[in-house]
Amino acid sequence: MDCFRRQHSLYGVPAPIRRAMEAAERYKSRDPFEIIERRRIKLHMTCRFTDLLGYFIIKTKVQHIGVNANVPYALQRTVAAHELGHALLHFLEVMQRGSLQDDTMLYSIAGGKMENEANLFAGELLLADEDILTPCHYDSYCETKEEIREQAAHYRTKRDKQLFEEETWRDFFMEHPDLPSYDELAHEHGVDVHLVEFKFLSLQYKGYDMPNIPETKNDFLRRG
Repeated sequence: MDCFRRQHSLYGVPAPIRRAMEAAERYKSRDPFEIIERRRIKLHMTCRFTDLLGYFIIKTKVQHIGVNANVPYALQRTVAAHELGHALLHFLEVMQRGSLQDDTMLYSIAGGKMENEANLFAGELLLADEDILTPCHYDSYCETKEEIREQAAHYRTKRDKQLFEEETWRDFFMEHPDLPSYDELAHEHGVDVHLVEFKFLSLQYKGYDMPNIPETKNDFLRRG
C-alpha cells in the first residue's frame, strides 16, 4: 500500500496533536491569533517584555495570552500557538494554579511535560502535513522504500543487499537535491525552526516514516 496516500489512524496519537487538528478543522484556520480571537481569549501584545516570551493565565474566569511584541513575527506566531496549546490542553491545571510558569524559553529539556505538549500542539497547528511531506518528496521516498523491499529477496548475501540499498538511497538523494533542511522549511513557512522538529515528531506519531533530512543545530531557544 502506498504509504503516502494511506489513511492514518489517530489511535495512540497524543492529545496535543489531536487537539491541534481539531482546532484547525473547527476554525478552518492555522493562524493562532485568529483562533485566540474566535475563542474570546484576551490577547496582549506587549513591548514591556525582555526575557519573557509569553504567558497564559486565567483571571476572574477570563483567559489571557501574552506575547512579546519585540521578537520577530515568526517567533510571535510560535509563542501564540504555544500559549494557545496551554489554553486548550492545560485549562484545568491553570484554573487550579492561576497561571503556568512564564515562558522565557520554549524548548528547554527542563520544560517538562506541559511545555513539550504545548510545543507539539504548536507544531501541528502551524504546519499542515503537506507542508512537510511535499517538499520532502515523501511519495518518491515511499516508492524507493518499496523498491528496496521488493528487490531485497534477489540478493543472496547481506553484503550485496546492503550495497544495493546504499546505492538506491544514494540515487534517491541525488534525484532530489532540493530536499530541504529544517531551517529551510522553517523559513518557507514562517515558523520557528524548532517547530519543524516537533512537526516531524507529530508525523511520526501519525505513522509516517520520514526521510532523513539535514537538521538544524540542536540548541535551545533562549531569550536574554
